[in-house]
Amino acid sequence: MDRMSLRRSGGVDSRGSMGAIRISSKVAGACAVLWVVVSGQALAADEQDVTNLPIERLLDLEVSTAARYDQKQSEAAATVSVVTAAEIRQFGYRTLSDVLRSLPGFYISNDRNYDSVGVRGFSRAGDYNNRVLLLVDGYRFNDGVYGNAPLGQDFPINLDLIDRIEVISGPGSAVYGDNAMLGVINVITKKGSDLNGGKLTGMVGNFGTDELGVSYGKQIDDGTGVLLSASKYHSDGADIYFPAYGGVAHGLDYEDASKAFAKVSTDRLTIEGTFGQRDKGVPTASFGQVFGLAGSYTRDTWWNTSLQYVAPLSEGIELTSRVYYGGYQYQGGYINPLNPAPSVSPTVLNRDETVNTSLGGEVRLLVTDLSDHKLLFGADFRDDPTLNQKNYDVAPYALYLDDQRKNDTRGFFAQDDYALTERLLLNLGLRHDSSNLGGSANSPRAGVIYQLDPNVTTLKLLYGSAFRAPNAFEQFYSTPEHNVALGSLSPETVRTYEVVAEHQPDQRTKLGTSVFRYEMNNLITPTVQFLNQPISATNPIFYTNLSATVRGLEIRGERMQENGARWKASYSFADARDRLTSAWLPNSPRNQVKINYSTPVPGRDWSAGLETQYMSNRQSLNGLDAGSVWLVNATLVPTHLGKGMDVSFSIYNLFNRNYQDPATLEYFNSMNQRLDFIPQNNGRMLMAKLSYSF
Repeated sequence: MDRMSLRRSGGVDSRGSMGAIRISSKVAGACAVLWVVVSGQALAADEQDVTNLPIERLLDLEVSTAARYDQKQSEAAATVSVVTAAEIRQFGYRTLSDVLRSLPGFYISNDRNYDSVGVRGFSRAGDYNNRVLLLVDGYRFNDGVYGNAPLGQDFPINLDLIDRIEVISGPGSAVYGDNAMLGVINVITKKGSDLNGGKLTGMVGNFGTDELGVSYGKQIDDGTGVLLSASKYHSDGADIYFPAYGGVAHGLDYEDASKAFAKVSTDRLTIEGTFGQRDKGVPTASFGQVFGLAGSYTRDTWWNTSLQYVAPLSEGIELTSRVYYGGYQYQGGYINPLNPAPSVSPTVLNRDETVNTSLGGEVRLLVTDLSDHKLLFGADFRDDPTLNQKNYDVAPYALYLDDQRKNDTRGFFAQDDYALTERLLLNLGLRHDSSNLGGSANSPRAGVIYQLDPNVTTLKLLYGSAFRAPNAFEQFYSTPEHNVALGSLSPETVRTYEVVAEHQPDQRTKLGTSVFRYEMNNLITPTVQFLNQPISATNPIFYTNLSATVRGLEIRGERMQENGARWKASYSFADARDRLTSAWLPNSPRNQVKINYSTPVPGRDWSAGLETQYMSNRQSLNGLDAGSVWLVNATLVPTHLGKGMDVSFSIYNLFNRNYQDPATLEYFNSMNQRLDFIPQNNGRMLMAKLSYSF
């Protein structure tokens, strides 16, 4: 979504797809038949004992995100999903958004600029993912101005460097504080020993897409691990036909991204550095821009450094401390008409700029030497000495906003995992947060975890509370066409109730069901007085508070077979409604189905991954229907190509489905034509990836 001046405020065209490779329906059908045959052969394989499996044993998998220390997934007071490096490779995931799309209850909306995540039927316009907390190796990554969590190519770490991704569905403020309302995403990176040498990577795809990367990892004799990586991504993007505008945006959907990452680690000390910059063309002519003209873009720059030290104080007592320093810069350029009665020319370049620097730290004390208790105490802080927002026309120069702020936040938390009996675990947690700009909030949580049958069936009763403080953008971005709320904005809050049942009939199979209810209050929501009129001084954006209720259920299952085949499947239902009017919320799918299946191909040195995703219809802000979405992606990974060689081939949107995402308030062009929906890449996308390790 464009963070441009609020001052003024389908489908891909198959005729001009900039080199898109077209595959006949016969080929697609043949691929489908092949998959049926392969799957049938794999499923028919004889099952044997799985004690020799070298990968995780499902229910015994340990996670660290739910409690900020390692614990069994079955003991976590949350619903936790894990995606490993092997799955990222097997299913051809390119971004964090691709990973999240595969998880129960998660969905992604794209406005041809940024990816926005929805969780369990809830996704609000203009939130920039600030209701989800993004962590990298446990430290906070959301910026200080928007609370933004980058999920596309703007995320500055290449997925090849990720060991696993742990995702909590539900609140996490009791241990993490601000932003952790709907979920927590923890990206856990690899160590130098995981590479044990150098690696060159190249990727090519249609729409003029390519990527080059180089990385090096090594564990030195003294146990120190070193990991270095850099990559460069480019895509020409698609030529996109916008029915509401009656035209095609040619060459305006490009994207460039540069990324660098460094990590030095020992048993106790970890030092990391991250840099990423993404330039994205904006083809949507949002906020009253002139449609079809080149020059509209956004640039996002992220950089972070962190240092963590783990000190065992005694047997069963561990102290973890961390400090980090980082920053985020945003720049947007927008082609606006000079005259109230717009024409293609003359135009003016309007520029939007944001600068944020952050210094933070945390300390955690973990006590595990007590017979029935596992105690965690902690405190963290974050200072934002720079929270600057600026908007101006370049020539002739006109300044509309120059706001400079700073902020500091403090949080204190405590948690107790109390084993009442061998089968009954009680989890209690409480956190207090305060900040200069966002006020204060208390976030309690409680969980009762009972093993009906040890290592087979677990029942969890969970209660959580979370909050999100109003950010600097929501409070202080003020122009004639963007009115901030009168008076102070209160923090958003959510209370959640969830019942989780997990069942593991054998060591290869895990099943789970969740029933949940969310009660959300004071949701900060941008709106306008006249929905079908463009944003202007007489129809400005302002903020209102929304209360919502979300009810739903999730059914999950996964199974690993002795021959290496594996499947994951989920069904999610969510009913998200405005509590005042009982209206169904926009961009809220009621039903989602996800199926992931991977298997060695019988008689071939290949492995294959098939991913199917279904999402039911969503409504636009006007109540129009975006329709349902059914997508199939396939990835083939030949093995044993030669020493150090690795290759994969992926087809996305295998059956060439057309789909679109609901648009938000800002999608009016200079002719006052409105977009209710944003066309997506309605065509097959191909990718070939080759790497060489040395």
